[in-house]
Amino acid sequence: MSTKAELQALIERVKAATGPDREIDLEIALFAGWTHVRMKGDAKPYWRKPGETQYFMRSEPPRYTASLDAITAMIERDVPTGAGNHF
Repeated sequence: MSTKAELQALIERVKAATGPDREIDLEIALFAGWTHVRMKGDAKPYWRKPGETQYFMRSEPPRYTASLDAITAMIERDVPTGAGNHF
């Protein structure tokens, strides 16, 4: 679970980004409830969407930072209202 300070740091990273950033996408995904596991012998992790219970299918979190304006606005809109863990 993310703390308010961690969330604020993430927001600042999104605001400072100059283009799409997959590392930030993955941090946003973790905050939004995605989970992942790395299977033995497999270099690429298996991601699981919020609400899914199995890792049998390889999923990939959304590319949230493909639109920096949209993700910044969504975070700023949703977090203060208490919906922050579900964007």
